[in-house]
Amino acid sequence: MEEKYPWISFKVDVSKLSFLTWIKLGECVSKSVHICRVPLKPNVAEEMHKIYLAKGAQATTAIEGNTLTEEEVRLRMEHQLKLPPSKEYLGQEVDNIIRLCNEIMEKCGRPRERGHVWPRWFFQKHDDARGEPFYGKTIPKDSFSIAHTLNYFLVR
Repeated sequence: MEEKYPWISFKVDVSKLSFLTWIKLGECVSKSVHICRVPLKPNVAEEMHKIYLAKGAQATTAIEGNTLTEEEVRLRMEHQLKLPPSKEYLGQEVDNIIRLCNEIMEKCGRPRERGHVWPRWFFQKHDDARGEPFYGKTIPKDSFSIAHTLNYFLVR
């Protein structure tokens, strides 16, 4: 990429940042932590969950060629989208992703009730959602790091 676009660089030399920049970055982190801990009203939290679940399901299935729009995915979530038989498989793909996302949320649960998303469970869920084995029938060698990463983001 650097050969084609020499002006694009993904390297950052943080030693060149001033102490004021570091202070402002610290303030940004602090404000982010404050905001993320603000409780939402249940109806607001539920609506945000639906919005981002629809966005995520649409984007995830679109990568695989699914042509349903975000609005159609939202309607599907609310059981208001009637698809012709020739397109029902598109809805099934979305349903599978939504079900998996909700299972992960349920498994991770509330702070005091959290479970872990272990590699075998995760890969089995992948198999269920895709209808085909993940990496065949074997768990990848780096499955511990995958599970660790999932737990880091989902069980904090």
